[in-house]
Amino acid sequence: MIVTKKFSRVIKASIMLGLGMGFSSSVLAGGVAVNLLAGGSVIGVGHDKDVIFPPETFRTDTFNANGNPVDFAVAGGITYDVVIGPNYNNLNYLFHDVLLGVNGYYNQTSRDGTVLEYGLTDFANSTYNMHVKSGRLMLDTELDFHPLWKNIFTPFVELGLGIARNTLSFKNNPLPNIGADGGYYSLSDHSQTQFAYEVGAGIKVPINNHLVLSARYLYANAGNAESDTLDGNTGVILARPIKVSVDSQSILLGLSYLLG
Repeated sequence: MIVTKKFSRVIKASIMLGLGMGFSSSVLAGGVAVNLLAGGSVIGVGHDKDVIFPPETFRTDTFNANGNPVDFAVAGGITYDVVIGPNYNNLNYLFHDVLLGVNGYYNQTSRDGTVLEYGLTDFANSTYNMHVKSGRLMLDTELDFHPLWKNIFTPFVELGLGIARNTLSFKNNPLPNIGADGGYYSLSDHSQTQFAYEVGAGIKVPINNHLVLSARYLYANAGNAESDTLDGNTGVILARPIKVSVDSQSILLGLSYLLG
């Protein structure tokens, strides 16, 4: 019976905190923090992609988007820390506190490779450059477990929902001295808004009463990015946009300044 009651309290704490809520009768304000994060990010854009021209051309090119370059990523925002009290140090409570925040993230990547005209390996007539940029505005919930090893290290998990603004540009460059025309065209930046979510985990270490260092792994799914369909200079038009998925895996180091 005692075990059942303890388990019930743990489940209740987990559900309430996961919803960004606390116990209304026993929540103490932990304060506001300003956050800066930076690190490396790998954006996945899928693999083989099609470049589809209007039906009357009977032409669909393909290109390969393999490769996982590590690119720079940055983030910043503000969070409010809510501490479970007065029993927040009781291990019957799964989490020590919860941080509710609004954070902005930005990362980008480029891909280069060969375009196969009509999708045929004999017609590797062009190279391409594709550039993808993604900015996210997220409502984040960070759940802190009880501190470890003399209260120095605090492990945490992170959940976030929000919107992403994704931009894609694509340039096709025909190779010189080939028997077939690869066709030059440049599709300038095209942006669209997508639903985004993220999950992650990490650890925090306080430096003093106002500064906290953190390191985290963060997976984010930012929906899709699509190109324009018309090159206004050459008149080349596509039947539909070039589309890639945008999901990233990042390792971020952070510095938080606690106000007050």
